[in-house]
Amino acid sequence: MMNIHRLRSNQRGNIMIAFLWVTTLAVFLTSGFLPVVFTERRFQSRSDETMAALATAEAGAELAIWEFNANGGAFTAPSPWTDFTGTECGITWVVPAVCSTAPIPCRCRTYDVATTVTNPPVTTGTATILVKGFSGPTPMVESSGQPPGSGISTRIQVALQKNPGKKPGDRAIFSNGNITVSGGAGVTSYDGTDPQNPILCIRGGSPACVADVESNTGNLAVNGVGTDHGVIAGHAYIDGTINLAPYGDLDGGFSSQPTTNVTWPTPSDQTEPFGCSELGTLNVTTNQTYPTLLKPGPTYCADSITVGTNVGLTFSQNATLYVRNAVQLSGGGSIVWNGGPIRTGNFSMSSTGSQFEVKGETDFYVVGSVSVSSGADMNGHAPTSSAPYGRRTVNLRMYVKKNPAIDQNLTPDTVHFTSNSSENYLFLYAPDMPVTLDVSVDLHGAVIGDTVLLDANGMDLIYDISLKSVSDWPSWLTPGGGGAAGVSVTSRTRPSG
Repeated sequence: MMNIHRLRSNQRGNIMIAFLWVTTLAVFLTSGFLPVVFTERRFQSRSDETMAALATAEAGAELAIWEFNANGGAFTAPSPWTDFTGTECGITWVVPAVCSTAPIPCRCRTYDVATTVTNPPVTTGTATILVKGFSGPTPMVESSGQPPGSGISTRIQVALQKNPGKKPGDRAIFSNGNITVSGGAGVTSYDGTDPQNPILCIRGGSPACVADVESNTGNLAVNGVGTDHGVIAGHAYIDGTINLAPYGDLDGGFSSQPTTNVTWPTPSDQTEPFGCSELGTLNVTTNQTYPTLLKPGPTYCADSITVGTNVGLTFSQNATLYVRNAVQLSGGGSIVWNGGPIRTGNFSMSSTGSQFEVKGETDFYVVGSVSVSSGADMNGHAPTSSAPYGRRTVNLRMYVKKNPAIDQNLTPDTVHFTSNSSENYLFLYAPDMPVTLDVSVDLHGAVIGDTVLLDANGMDLIYDISLKSVSDWPSWLTPGGGGAAGVSVTSRTRPSG
């Protein structure tokens, strides 16, 4: 039979006392450890919020950098970006005078940063972004990030450097698509920086030849006729195929198109000016010269201009000309333009002797087609010591865009030169249109087109190297044209305060 011993009361008391001691010790140890746990938890939470704030600030800075790179280095930044003068976007960490005084323009915006891991996305923070000096060569981005419901924010500064990129005059030919040099045509160059002593390169690889061509996505074909070779006297930057048969020469070799494609902007249309000397529908049948007593200029507007057989229209002083519809020269008619901007719809010249002579720096905007044919010529010619009206050999720059009012599928706008008279001098810019040079005389300057075709026996596109140094391109084409290579980050810092 099992014996069961009952605990005495004093034994039970000892066990209770031991239990109480252990409990007291545990409470004592826990009471000292819990504050450490809570502090560590608060620290971890604050660290997490700080890292989230930093990540949000970084996302805001990357958005600003993307705005630069998406526009070739230009910070166009439409709404919700807004000009900052000291009170916008809830920014309190910038002295207003930094941005409210020229020449340091600033723009700001807020940006909700969201994770795309979840569906729907969840907002992880709000960035407040300020871009300082965006129009200059070294802009600064400041971005402050704050997680939702948090009182913690983190700010970073990112210093940028605008890359020089490509300018419109850097190549003999820029094309979005195919470049074709056929029929024995050639692309050569000369340095017209000093018009009195130009340096002309010679087909066959003269050291002076820098007639480079570049295509974003197209192919290159160069061919000749019999022993009359087609030639590019320079380097070709082409990602597509290259066909040099038959009788095609590429003197400067080739390489792949650089990774940053050139996105040239469409020319902006010009606004009709106020206070015009109105010419109405001007049909020139006898020689006419402006200014006149009744039409003093210097700004002229017209519905259309037609210059007929063997007569001339002369603008003897620098002026502005705005033509709402078309300009047409035929039958040996001519226009002499002293210099200044021109805007018109379709532009056409035909018949031997028809001439458009430009004496001074001229930006010529065409909304529609360009046709120069049958012996007519565009003569933005070289300055001379007796008439030093230009800063470079090619002083006519023609900017062409499609007419948005017509159906391009039915009647597409084109740029077509089929002249066979005297030589043509101009810089031709038509990035969204096919350009055809089917002429038997040379064209001095450079060409930008959607596609470019040179197709004539003995014709050379003679690239004017002095176009590389041009800095006064229109504002819509700057900085660096659509071909600027964007911006580079030179430093990232976390300012105090």
